[in-house]
Amino acid sequence: MVSLPYLCFLVFSRIAFKWSFMSGLYLSLFSLRMQVRIAEGVL
Repeated sequence: MVSLPYLCFLVFSRIAFKWSFMSGLYLSLFSLRMQVRIAEGVL
């Protein structure tokens, strides 16, 4: 039998990891797009 706090921690850590991964992905895509836009402006 798994204890309830451990189960809650497991679920929370999985959700937090997924959210941090998604936000990191969006941030990297956004920064890449901004870099391309700046490069086009310079060129």
